[in-house]
Amino acid sequence: FTAYASRRHAARERVAVKFINNQPQVLMIGSSGFVGKCVLEKLLRDVPELKRMYVMVRGSKGQTPQERFTNHIAG
Repeated sequence: FTAYASRRHAARERVAVKFINNQPQVLMIGSSGFVGKCVLEKLLRDVPELKRMYVMVRGSKGQTPQERFTNHIAG
């Protein structure tokens, strides 16, 4: 996909994703950081044919991966 520095351009631009073997699924690594959250949001918003998304989250600072996902990504 194409990333833009300005939200003004990003709002108008659709994401182009090529799936391997026409399987509409994605594995996200590093999705709890700022850029990862932006990429995750852009994929969910602009790729309606995406059927499955795997998000890999590690635990840290006394939080389990599930707690970190809930607090930092989904929350």
